[in-house]
Amino acid sequence: PSLWIEPQGDWGEGEVILVEIPSSSETIDNIVAFWQPARGLSGYQDYYFAYRMSWGAEPLSAPHSGLILETAAGKPAFGDEGSDERVFVIDFSDGDSIHDFSTETNVAQVNAFSSAGKITNVSASLVGASGNYRVYLKLDPGDADLAELRVAIEVGGRQWGETWLYRWTR
Repeated sequence: PSLWIEPQGDWGEGEVILVEIPSSSETIDNIVAFWQPARGLSGYQDYYFAYRMSWGAEPLSAPHSGLILETAAGKPAFGDEGSDERVFVIDFSDGDSIHDFSTETNVAQVNAFSSAGKITNVSASLVGASGNYRVYLKLDPGDADLAELRVAIEVGGRQWGETWLYRWTR
């Protein structure tokens, strides 16, 4: 099932922190999220946060472009047969809209991060047939058994679309 949470009123600056709690079973509810105000909260003061929760079998349409549609991962087509390198292809919806924010000086920038190993060969392109925005990257995990990956797309200093998160394990 999908859950869409929509803040009501002014929450101020901050971010939603998504946490995956390690679990030995897929049936255990191990995903939580919480609101982290940019300035923190003071003691002995009342705070009110209202939100609407929408539940369903299918995700609601988000009010913005750049929803993550699909992730494909596999070994590189060329290279060392015994290598642990992995190639990732991530599709974001409504890639045509990225041009609404782009100018000659404000081009889309893919920010890719890994908690371990090294990310290389980062590139992105518009997929003409689908209109999706596709990001490519390669992970060389080195000796790590686990790597937390993150990809975000920025245009003009502002994030476009969702942030992609992926946990790679050996």
